[in-house]
Amino acid sequence: MRYKLVEKGNPARRNSPKKWYAILTNEGTLSSLSLIKKTAKYTQINKTDVAKVIQVLLRETADHLLKGYSIKLKDFGTFRLSVSSDGVTHPQQFTSDNIREVRVIFTPDKTLKEKMEHEKKRTER
Repeated sequence: MRYKLVEKGNPARRNSPKKWYAILTNEGTLSSLSLIKKTAKYTQINKTDVAKVIQVLLRETADHLLKGYSIKLKDFGTFRLSVSSDGVTHPQQFTSDNIREVRVIFTPDKTLKEKMEHEKKRTER
């Protein structure tokens, strides 16, 4: 992980001194094609089969999230859906129009958290 420092003020206390905070640098975006090539290289499975597996994984993940399931990927984390909605006085008044937003929530697994903690100690600026 790499980071840079940015100076930020406290919006609730405009007169307080600014402080320096770390933010991660974005080294770029890994495309699905790059991920397929890297996976094929390290697993010795051909790129076409890797692409099919990833496509099925993504489709099944989305389908099952929409059916109300959480998706747990061992040593990585869990995906689940969450909604924000406007409240109503009586349940009979509620319609799907009251739902403002559907979000995908990701909770990292213990193994991933430990890896991030280990990397934090090796972080470069």
